[in-house]
Amino acid sequence: EVPPQLTINLDMYTLMHTPCVEQIVTFKRSNIDRLKGGIAFNLLQIKDNGVYICLCTVNDFINGEWHEESHAFVYNSHYRATENNNCIGAVIDNRSNAPVRLIDEEDRRDISKSRQLFDNFFNANTKIQHVYLIEKKISH
Repeated sequence: EVPPQLTINLDMYTLMHTPCVEQIVTFKRSNIDRLKGGIAFNLLQIKDNGVYICLCTVNDFINGEWHEESHAFVYNSHYRATENNNCIGAVIDNRSNAPVRLIDEEDRRDISKSRQLFDNFFNANTKIQHVYLIEKKISH
């Protein structure tokens, strides 16, 4: 079980290595941070049926001061809303006001478009730091 938390924020490392989570899935760190173009651009190039958890920082200018927050979101690399939709992939967040953001080819076109997608989605300067492929464990 996940240890009880007294605050809203949860340390992602603790969550990923909790026994109940480790029984079901593993998290394989991606190497896209080493590829030319940066993490945001290379993440959106993935269309491999994988589901990824992405750890990022969100920097926002509020009341004259910069505020940095750690955040996590999911990238489903092969999500499709309908059979006839040209969008492949989606960014999924747990904010109540954040609908699923479908990814189309325009979002993948260049580095600036990819970065802009995340900045607009979170309404702040967003820097993706780590990406993990979520793999389901096969029980025997």
